[in-house]
Amino acid sequence: TVITVSNGYLHSDFDKFQSRYHCVPQITYVSMTSEDVIDWFKEMHSHLGAAELFLSSTEAELVRKHNLFSGRTVRYLVLGESFDERTSEEIVDISQPVPRVESVPVMALMIAMYLGFKEIILLGVDHDRFLSSTYRYAFDLKVQKGKDFTVNVDGTLTRTLHDEF
Repeated sequence: TVITVSNGYLHSDFDKFQSRYHCVPQITYVSMTSEDVIDWFKEMHSHLGAAELFLSSTEAELVRKHNLFSGRTVRYLVLGESFDERTSEEIVDISQPVPRVESVPVMALMIAMYLGFKEIILLGVDHDRFLSSTYRYAFDLKVQKGKDFTVNVDGTLTRTLHDEF
C-alpha cells in the first residue's frame, strides 16, 4: 500500500506509485489564499487517481462549500495538541483529535500506524533542509509555486530550524 503526500502527485512517476491514500496537513493561510487552495485542490484531484484523501478538518468547510473532490473518499483529521503535550505512547487514534504536524510525513506515519501497517518504508522524504537551509523538490511546483512562506524563490529558507536539530 502506498501513501503519498502533498505535492507528490507532481512527480513524473506518480502514476506508477498507484497511491491508495494521499495526505495533506493543515494549510497555513499566509501566502495561500482560499482561492489558491481551491485551485491547488482541483489540480490535486485531477492527478490522484483512485486515492482516498486525508485532509485537516480545517479544510472541510472549503471542500464542502466548493464541492471539491467530487466522487473521492475524503477523510478529515482533527489536528490539535502538540506532540510535546502528548503523554501516551500508544498509536495515535485518528478517529479522535491527533497531534498537529510540522511535516506531512508525520501525518502519513500516524495514519499508516493506525491502519495497522507493520512495515513502513519512507521514500522521497527528504528533510535535509533542516540542516542544509535549502528546499528542493523532485518536480516543478505548479499551483503552489511561490506560495510557501518559509521558502524564498531561490529555495533558501526564510527561517532556519537548524538549532532545533
